[in-house]
Amino acid sequence: DGERCVSCEKAKFKLALGVESCALCEDLLKGAITEEEGSTTNSSCHCPAGTFDNLKEEDRRCEVVDEGVSEDVEGMTMESLKLEAGFWRTNPFSLDIRQCPVEP
Repeated sequence: DGERCVSCEKAKFKLALGVESCALCEDLLKGAITEEEGSTTNSSCHCPAGTFDNLKEEDRRCEVVDEGVSEDVEGMTMESLKLEAGFWRTNPFSLDIRQCPVEP
């Protein structure tokens, strides 16, 4: 029949092996990628470094990190933001990133 199994490219996945078409991570999480080709689960979709998953039901997307948040970590969510040394926030659901006071 001329059809063959092809693995999905980056930023796409398919839930079953075979000839079915690949789905876009973008449809689940705006701005999402996968680490490598051939992803077989939607949990492979995550935000690239320099962004985080805002976890909003209505408008889920990868948002650019603010000052004080590491720009080198892939797959961060609002709850798991990796703060740089010298910064803190009041709780895991806050985007109010503050610099620690420096004593003179």
